[in-house]
Amino acid sequence: MRWLCAAMLVGCYAPSPTSGLPCSSGGDCPAGQSCDLDRHLCLPLAVDAAGDIIGDGPTDSFVVDPGAPWAAPQPMTAVSSTAYETDPALSPDGLELFFSSDRMGTVGGLDIYRATRAATSDAFGMPSPVAELQTTADESAAELGPDRLTIYFRRSNDIYRASRSSVGATFTNIVKDEGLSTAFNDTNPAFSGDSLVASTTREFSSLDRDLFLFSRATAMGAWSAPQPINEVNTPSSDSGAALDLRGTAMVFHSDRPGSLDSSDIYITTRPSTTVPFGSPVAIRELNTTGNESDATLDASWKILVMEREGDLYITTR
Repeated sequence: MRWLCAAMLVGCYAPSPTSGLPCSSGGDCPAGQSCDLDRHLCLPLAVDAAGDIIGDGPTDSFVVDPGAPWAAPQPMTAVSSTAYETDPALSPDGLELFFSSDRMGTVGGLDIYRATRAATSDAFGMPSPVAELQTTADESAAELGPDRLTIYFRRSNDIYRASRSSVGATFTNIVKDEGLSTAFNDTNPAFSGDSLVASTTREFSSLDRDLFLFSRATAMGAWSAPQPINEVNTPSSDSGAALDLRGTAMVFHSDRPGSLDSSDIYITTRPSTTVPFGSPVAIRELNTTGNESDATLDASWKILVMEREGDLYITTR
């Protein structure tokens, strides 16, 4: 009987895959891990508030109706100041928040700040500057990669990236991302949770911005040439995308006709990444006669942070 139990245990036991091993040539990793694109190592995926691994399958708790309604947005009093706060970026697990501000103490006109919390039920604490990213230029529009170890941001009209060894560690290896930067003014990098779709905003003028899309076959592959999202862009300003796990839903802001003010938040979806996005729809419960912009979501798409009139607001569903 003991032998049978032992045999059954041995037969059923499946050790957890070791993290830190090299990714495959195609950027693949064991289940529950993703490829760190800078170091080419397999690292554990983030875990959401319910304990689910983010990105391990279509039955995850974070798969929600992208059009489900939101609660009334609430001001983030500990994060906002009397200065200007913009470009929020939530980590996949919703526990880190990066944003840009011109508050007192910045080195350039805009610098990147970071705030954290221990649980998604907590409020974010007081922010601190991400000093290693600061220069006399503007740094803004930060976005964490799906692995939480790579940060992308705008500096001098190009997209830069930096990496860290662990969550909370100092960012190093700051370089211009040649795959996402162009000869135009590029900002607002965004990524699908599977790292296969990216979006940036191209600024032609302060009143004319368009959304562009990149794609690749594997998480380690080169990005395609950027393509304008013609089915979404208008002669107005369309900017600041946030993408879902597989790049089939996108939230952005626009001042197109029908907006309540000069900027409202919209959503568009598509059944797969091989077809165009559908007609955008305004997310009415987020929009007011004030300006709403730069929405960012956690991996579950159940937490959203946005800018409203130079302050940050948070909502859930």
